[in-house]
Amino acid sequence: MQLKAQGYKTIFIGEWGNPFPPSSIGFDQSFLLKDSEIFFNPSIISQGNSKKHEGHTTDVLTDILLNSIEESGRSNSPFFCTLAFPGTKRPWIAPIRFLDMLDKEWIELPDTFEDPLHEKAPACKYQRMNIGTDLDLKGDLFLGTTDDQNFTYLNSAVLEKNLLAMNDEQRSAWHLAWKPKNEAFFRENPDKKSVSAWKFQRFLKNYFRCLKAQDENLERIIQSLHNLEGKSKSKLIYTAKRGRFLGEYGWFGTELSYAPCLEVPFLISNFPDTQKNPFDQERDMHPLIENRHFIKFIHHDALKESNKSKFIYFSHYDYEESEGVCSHHGLLTEKWKIIHYFPFDEWEYYDLLTDPDEKFNQIENSVYEQRIKEAKLEFERVSRIKKNNNKRIGTEEWRRNQRKPSMKTR
Repeated sequence: MQLKAQGYKTIFIGEWGNPFPPSSIGFDQSFLLKDSEIFFNPSIISQGNSKKHEGHTTDVLTDILLNSIEESGRSNSPFFCTLAFPGTKRPWIAPIRFLDMLDKEWIELPDTFEDPLHEKAPACKYQRMNIGTDLDLKGDLFLGTTDDQNFTYLNSAVLEKNLLAMNDEQRSAWHLAWKPKNEAFFRENPDKKSVSAWKFQRFLKNYFRCLKAQDENLERIIQSLHNLEGKSKSKLIYTAKRGRFLGEYGWFGTELSYAPCLEVPFLISNFPDTQKNPFDQERDMHPLIENRHFIKFIHHDALKESNKSKFIYFSHYDYEESEGVCSHHGLLTEKWKIIHYFPFDEWEYYDLLTDPDEKFNQIENSVYEQRIKEAKLEFERVSRIKKNNNKRIGTEEWRRNQRKPSMKTR
């Protein structure tokens, strides 16, 4: 709304996850994915009309933005656009042109890949984001692709939809890309431990292939902004919803509050010089958002103000979603992190000065008793500021049901 008041045309492009339309919060125009799980030849809804676009979703959404940039250049009018890529969502379906990328590379497993989680709260042993056990060979990792166009991918509704959405040329190229790699897997007949390592390789490479598609399209956007008249006034802001585990502790998910999930990129550029790296400012997004600057937010002085924030408060409530991560909230400072899995009243405390990788939970360590007490008081104070009153501890019956042996994953 404030941007519109200053004369900007406002546009939203991509995945829209809210029940109310973009126009309700001030967007003049929107191009929304009809189904954000379709990565090939998506249908885009704009002004009430649906139109199918040829190509991979990441490319298609960028094409729409580039058309908007071109129109803005012709009219010499300012515009603000939010582009929401869904391209790194599970099951990480990349454009055909990247399916062979990294095939000859071996990515080393993280040191904690097989960690038994003895140092973590019990809640961490009951989630469903383990690479070795929770990634489906067919639905997530595309093992079993054949030339048979009627092949059924069990437990893989998303992949099925994408195979149906592909045209004949795309589907043929998809099968040809995966067939030799899958045949090699079956020839090797790996044991259980080797299968987990193989899953890690395929998951991470597919994820990087999806990121490569976004990187390539960001470069297209940057070049288009460079070509605008008055390009020094153009700004690019790039961020993500959450960070992701890339094999740390054997996980692939996004919702636990350890460092991999809190390391969210936030890059700002105003293109002062075409010879310089366009991503010329980098800051953590959380303090910026905490300060609630939006218009000022795109100016350099807002970055200086962001340093005043002394903590990051985080929360997760969707316990029953697919990855089954226990509801929790916590507080991160420069020196320590405290996490409360409130349905089970379980805690973790990490001394980040001596343990920056968050490997050793000190919650039961008497040496830290006073520090933990102070941290809990600060945590409660911040929680009240955030008006977070939805911290219900589960009943004894519910907790027993959730902690049945069959629910344990590690």
